[in-house]
Amino acid sequence: MGNHPRRFEVLSGRSSWEGLYQSLLVGGGLIVPVVALPPMILLVRAVSGHPERYGLLAIVSSISGFALFSIAKVSVFRRGIWLSFGSSQMTTWNRAFYRLGYCLMIFAACIAVAIMSAAKWGLL
Repeated sequence: MGNHPRRFEVLSGRSSWEGLYQSLLVGGGLIVPVVALPPMILLVRAVSGHPERYGLLAIVSSISGFALFSIAKVSVFRRGIWLSFGSSQMTTWNRAFYRLGYCLMIFAACIAVAIMSAAKWGLL
């Protein structure tokens, strides 16, 4: 009686995770900017006080992230898989390196955008 995800799957022909993903994908055009805007405003304000420190943090984060990403991808190349997307072909540790590498590179990009925004708005 209380098995609602299975009921959703039977009625719609897709799993509840696919439905959730599709609803976030369709609504994500509005959700992502609304959720990301307040932290970016705070980051711009923080960067305006010490841009050189945050610039160094962005450089170190991007290099570290790319190194972790590369370690994970090389492990897939060593097994003879030359074209792969995502982390499905990786071991548990390499999958963690892959995702952490991407997170660090995205973090570095956000800091770089915050520094450029602070410079454009005359906060530096």
